[in-house]
Amino acid sequence: PIVGDVCYGEWHYPPGCTDCQFRATWAYIDEIDSIEFTIAASVPEESWTGIGFSSNTKAWHLANKIDMIVVQSHKNQLTVTDMNVASPLSVPKLDPEQNLVLPEVVGMHENGMLRATFIRPRTTTDLINDVQFTDEDCFNFVFPAHPGRLDRNGNIDSLTKPPIISKEKVCVRSCTPKIFKKNCQQEYRFPAGCIPPSCEYLAVWSFDPSSNEVTFHITSKEVGRWTGIGFSETGSMTNSDMIMGWVHENKTYVTDRFAYGKEMPVIDKQKDVYNIQGRIEDGMQTLVFSRKRNTTDTQEDVSLDECVYFLFPVGGGRILARSSQDYHDSSIHVGFHDMYIPKVSSEPICICS
Repeated sequence: PIVGDVCYGEWHYPPGCTDCQFRATWAYIDEIDSIEFTIAASVPEESWTGIGFSSNTKAWHLANKIDMIVVQSHKNQLTVTDMNVASPLSVPKLDPEQNLVLPEVVGMHENGMLRATFIRPRTTTDLINDVQFTDEDCFNFVFPAHPGRLDRNGNIDSLTKPPIISKEKVCVRSCTPKIFKKNCQQEYRFPAGCIPPSCEYLAVWSFDPSSNEVTFHITSKEVGRWTGIGFSETGSMTNSDMIMGWVHENKTYVTDRFAYGKEMPVIDKQKDVYNIQGRIEDGMQTLVFSRKRNTTDTQEDVSLDECVYFLFPVGGGRILARSSQDYHDSSIHVGFHDMYIPKVSSEPICICS
């Protein structure tokens, strides 16, 4: 099933996967009335994947061709193209208009995993080949979970298997801000109402107005895995500020990170987390750290001067260490949250004086 809200969403295959064969995420960009897509797919070289849009689940009616954005990998180079397709295993055809906004670097294809990001305006001037997203018009999404082929010349061929069409229509528009009273809560427990040490996850925070510092205590039952906390202006993992860490052999490792999409957050260029401490007691891992309510990093930190959604990665994820020594490297690769979907505060939380 598709998860998310009207301003962001995600679909992956197989259902319930952690190491997924195909993952598509999208987020609405208010400033330019466009949708940003990220595709991550396990595909061989000389193949293609992407995402499509249909006016109904019976996508392959003759009068209902599919608006398709194709990402192809040819000779280790990625290209993204606006196309359309008429039947499940027919060859996509190039649109006369290319209504895409592409970054300087679209993505990469390494070790069999293709990752690409691109932007499409909600409405375009191509009324024949492009669906038109509005606040009222929603569409079924089409996911080529199994890749298509390229011929020996790098030309697009048909899919190896029919794509999967979402049962529900997907709407993409701005999220209506919630009207809420100032929420000054200072802790989160999972399960709700638990009493330590029975909690699987416990986050407690306090604010010192004299130093403008917020200090966090994060306790997790999952020793040997990363834990942490995140902050998001929308409630989505996309463009969220994450602080992640672990304790190993009486030493604590904490990194300041930023999630540009649904991929694993990357370590910030500027570290704004300090006063780091940690311990393991009675099978519980605790991280302690501080950060300014508003840091000088405007690119990869979410300001806590405003009320924002808090993200709680209950269960955390694996630390991809091959030896005990690897745990002492805070920049080591870590795995996705594979036990629970991260919990999101039901409303924005304010760091109150």
